[in-house]
Amino acid sequence: MSEILLEARNIFKQFHLPTPPLTPPKTINALNGVNLSLCKGETLGIAGESGCGKSTIAKIILGLEEPTSGEVFFQGTNINCFSKAEKLKFRRNVQMVFQDPYSSLNPRMRVGEIIGEPLTIHGLARGQELRQRVLALMEQVGLSQEHFDRYPHQFSGGQRQRIGVARALALTPEIIIADEPLSALDISIQAQIINLFIDLQKRLGLSYILISHDLAVIRHLSTKVAVMYLGRVVELAKAEDIFSGSLHPYTKALLAAIPGFNTDPGHMPLIEGDIPLSVTPLAGCPFHPRCPFRKDLCKELLPELEEKRDHHFAACHFSCELPVDKHIAEVNNPVNKPTELSHENKK
Repeated sequence: MSEILLEARNIFKQFHLPTPPLTPPKTINALNGVNLSLCKGETLGIAGESGCGKSTIAKIILGLEEPTSGEVFFQGTNINCFSKAEKLKFRRNVQMVFQDPYSSLNPRMRVGEIIGEPLTIHGLARGQELRQRVLALMEQVGLSQEHFDRYPHQFSGGQRQRIGVARALALTPEIIIADEPLSALDISIQAQIINLFIDLQKRLGLSYILISHDLAVIRHLSTKVAVMYLGRVVELAKAEDIFSGSLHPYTKALLAAIPGFNTDPGHMPLIEGDIPLSVTPLAGCPFHPRCPFRKDLCKELLPELEEKRDHHFAACHFSCELPVDKHIAEVNNPVNKPTELSHENKK
């Protein structure tokens, strides 16, 4: 069995909304009992609409947010029990690639300074050694030495994201959390960054947590997928099982939205409405107001995340009665095998 590097256990997170005086307080339930684990060398894809809690769980894992309740474990130890030295090691081992390559880079710093900043902060290199390590990182992500003294505004979106990836690699982490790393990029550039992530994982043995609303991106990169809705994990399985036979109606709706995925786009009824705010918890299944397959039981009883097949978990009372996914033959073998594209023009 693979070594579990990171584990989130029963994570709850509430945010208190500002309210006028003399009015009852309002609370948003951002996370409702989330359990996730990441093994060494794998990619955990977290999918779902905006507002489902994807970024919140990432911030809690990184220690940027405190959970209302629940625990995060790194290599078997609760991160809240770390000594000062252990916290420093944890921060080196878990790094972040941000969504927007335009706003996540300091426009007043040169590329060499941006990539080398983590090494400087942690006191790991300086002077000529720092420069050589930064140049090696730039080479790893497909940037040339002549880019060292340039500013972020002189680069394309894809090149800026490569700078962000190089910065994340500077401390030789074991885990990289990528929060919507492709959403601000053009489609052609997305493919190049996907190939970069795959290449780095093979060469460096990285483990990823990939957060995305786009299941097409999740499909190419992930070995395991967690689908979230209203702060809950509603389906969890190996990527190939999700894409060959999903067991939750929300996952099926997300799959039906992928262009070219379905041979019969009309086989999946459209879901209605938008994801609601989690101010007032709904009775029964959180998805039932939008679910085209809902029954009376769905309005009354909250479904637990249960193992429906071997290592395939779903939170749906009627998983076995849902229509079978109809998909193109290519989907049977797509995971981790995107079309190889040449690297982005480095000039």
